Amino acid sequence: TLLEPVKVDILNKALDETLEEYPIFKSSLKKGIFWYYLEEVNKNYEVKMEDKSPCSKISNNNLFEVSVYKNRINLEVDHALTDGTGTLTFLKSLVANYLNSLYNIKNNEVINEGSIKAKEFDLTITEYLTSVLIKSIGEVKNKSKKPIVITIPVNLRKYYPTYTVRNFFSVVNIDYLYNNDTFRDIAKSVKNKFKEKLD
Repeated sequence: TLLEPVKVDILNKALDETLEEYPIFKSSLKKGIFWYYLEEVNKNYEVKMEDKSPCSKISNNNLFEVSVYKNRINLEVDHALTDGTGTLTFLKSLVANYLNSLYNIKNNEVINEGSIKAKEFDLTITEYLTSVLIKSIGEVKNKSKKPIVITIPVNLRKYYPTYTVRNFFSVVNIDYLYNNDTFRDIAKSVKNKFKEKLD
């Protein structure tokens, strides 16, 4: 969300530039004999005005869609194309190219990371959100004898030297046997389990 209405014509030019940087986004999903595969397509992609709710079907058999509503730029991406990190990388570049066209801003880090909530407990944002989820589920199902298990996607780019915007993730399962525990107890256990599972 920007501080001013989005200029669609400028954003269209920024989209063309961004697609040159990440040509994998110019793909369609094809059905092979044994599996589906991505095939690069030569077509024009246009920014559209927002006209449907989030997570609706992407139009024209595309695997991504950029739309605008007042000050907001929306990006929706099919998971067959990329994962969350790849999507965020594309969005950051799109916004950076847009701002560069308007104001000659070259800095690509348009979205800062960080959370005071998380820092208070010495957790990453992912560890914090996992702990909150466990505490929330535990309070609803506190009589269950089974552990709560949260499946967390892991960005493998932190472990292998690649900048790919294709799907590049694995998952870890964080389990916790809830017994009316405090949030701090849960957070400590979650932090230790993340360290163990990500080794």
